[in-house]
Formats: sequence, C-alpha cells, structure tokens
Amino acid sequence: MFPQRNVLLVMDRESETGDIQEFLRNHTALTCVQTLGELRMHLGRGQYDAVLCGRAFRSGSWKEILKAAEQEAPGVPTIVLSKDSSGREWREAVGAGAFDLITLPVPQQTLLGILEQAAASQQARARWTHPLAADVVPA
Repeated sequence: MFPQRNVLLVMDRESETGDIQEFLRNHTALTCVQTLGELRMHLGRGQYDAVLCGRAFRSGSWKEILKAAEQEAPGVPTIVLSKDSSGREWREAVGAGAFDLITLPVPQQTLLGILEQAAASQQARARWTHPLAADVVPA
C-alpha cells in the first residue's frame, strides 16, 4: 500500500476529470483548482507530491500550467492528463518538462502507480540537491 500523496489537480470546466477526482479524493489528499492564480497560491502555501493538469491538451493551456508549477514549486512533478493523445503529444509534453502524459481513461491502479513514481522521483531529486547535514563535510 502506498502512502497517501498530496496531489494538486488543475482542471477547467471542459476537463474530463470527474471520475479521476472521485477516485483521487478517496486515495490522496486532493486539492482542486481552476485558475493559474489558485495554482500559484496553493503551490506557494503547501507541499505537493504531484500536480495533475486536467486542462484540455489541444488548447495548449497545459503549457501555462507546467510553466507556473515549475516557477512556484521547482521539482514538483507535473502530469498532464489528456482525453486523446498520441506519441507525438507525449513527446511534446515530456519535452516541455512534464513528468508524464496520461491518456484518459486510465486504470485507477495505474494512476496511483504513476503518482507514486512521480513522488519518488521528487524525493530522489531533493536528496540529490539537498544532502543531509550529516553528509556535508565542514570546510
């Protein structure tokens, strides 16, 4: 069993995240936002294991979310959700800095596994960039 993860879901009215929201509410500490301002506010106040971007992929607004998340909380993995996507779109999202692009619908356990991988990658980066005080040798 995975520990409960703190997840921030960015969605819009057209997003198809209803089923995912319900599932995540039961398996994570989920916070939902709709605007860039709300995203920035929550990332500035709390610590998140992952950001899920449920904005319509074709609109391109996911790029704004990705950029804002990286500015406000560098290193927090952002996962883009898309109703329909191809390998080209996956490469575009990952190339822009997303941790992953998930095509909806996604099996629930697969989603939890990806969130766990995202959280583990964040923890590994944190250990690499901020070594424990005991590991630091005084000058």
